[in-house]
Amino acid sequence: PTLEKEIYVLKPHEDFRLFLTSEAHPKFPSSLLEGCLKITYEAPPGLKRNVSRTYEVWSQQYIADGSPLRAKLLFLLAWFHAVVQERRAYVPQGWTKFYEFSFADLRSGADIIDQACSGGSEPQWSQLHGLLERAIYGGRVDSAYDIVVLRTYLQQFFSNEMTGGGGIRVRSLPGTAITLPNSARHADYTAMLTELDDENNSPSLFSLPVNVDRTVQVANSKHVITSLRTMAVAAGVSKGFDREAWSAALQPLLRSWDRLVGADQNLKRAPPPPAAASSSAAPSGGGALPVDAFVELERVRGHRAVMEVDRTLSTLGRVLKGTDLLTPAIFAAGKCLMEGTVPPGWEKRWEGPDEPLAYCKAVTQRMTAVVEMTERVKSGSLLSKPVRLEHFFHPETFLNALRQQMARQAGVAIDSLVLVTAWGLTSELE
Repeated sequence: PTLEKEIYVLKPHEDFRLFLTSEAHPKFPSSLLEGCLKITYEAPPGLKRNVSRTYEVWSQQYIADGSPLRAKLLFLLAWFHAVVQERRAYVPQGWTKFYEFSFADLRSGADIIDQACSGGSEPQWSQLHGLLERAIYGGRVDSAYDIVVLRTYLQQFFSNEMTGGGGIRVRSLPGTAITLPNSARHADYTAMLTELDDENNSPSLFSLPVNVDRTVQVANSKHVITSLRTMAVAAGVSKGFDREAWSAALQPLLRSWDRLVGADQNLKRAPPPPAAASSSAAPSGGGALPVDAFVELERVRGHRAVMEVDRTLSTLGRVLKGTDLLTPAIFAAGKCLMEGTVPPGWEKRWEGPDEPLAYCKAVTQRMTAVVEMTERVKSGSLLSKPVRLEHFFHPETFLNALRQQMARQAGVAIDSLVLVTAWGLTSELE
């Protein structure tokens, strides 16, 4: 890189110092980084500190240069900005991932508020919501769930209920007893912050459950465990295949699989050729009903997934006992299992849980349920009892097959059918 070359050819004075500031970036030269004294700055956490930093940047003149309504909206913007930033501490419950909301977003939002309040006019809430969501904050969000959360916050904070517009009683900020004053004085808004706790964020400030900290701790623990496993595997793989280490790590999974398949002999039994539906259930044109045909195909797919898992684990078991050769394919699969991930061959058969033991349990549970449903197909009574979507490998395909079958029975176009959901007993829907 040009910058690195320029720095190393310099012949500076002994008192010369060069300060570089940068955000984390994968292309930052590692050699230059190693030759520097590194200092990391991270703002202290907490919603109160976050809003206080914003009001340290906004001068008294900036807040006073407008109407009380503008001052209220600026405080709501600072509060909203702090909420979306501090909510990142509760990933994956707060947000599904870490989003880089920055001070540039806050500055752009303040410009929009200045335009909305220009001339002393009342803001158009829908326009303000749309600009803040689509032009600023929402541009960083790539999850449909997170977009809904962001939109809900915008509608909650930027409304007449918060500003007292239209004669509506002013509502306090979520999780606090703070209500906005009808003032354009900087000191009035900073004084409100003294009512907040100096401690770290409380989940109630973000409308999150009080036990959300436990979920975050579990997620962090899983991340640490996964990282430690990856480091251990990397150290072991670099030395080649270690039978003792692999055996100690994989034997619990191998024993669990033996118990799962041993509990039901039908799991590994090859499915019979698809049988024609009974005359009472078959359509007038002949052939199996769409849902029955789907169940037959589901059993074939499930059997292939079970056998793929069984082949991998059985071969690994023999390799660990020294009765079979370690092939590159088995070595790659074993490496994935030691890292706590599912081998690609398994995911090719069925995209299930990410953790190997959970995947094995899920595939056997579904296969057992599909075998039972196959017996109901033979008697023409599949839909005579409730069907659970979680028992299928491909539930979306079942819904398509059900749609075709209902359209055929009703003699209507398939596009005219609408899926209806309801809570309660079947008798309540009739």
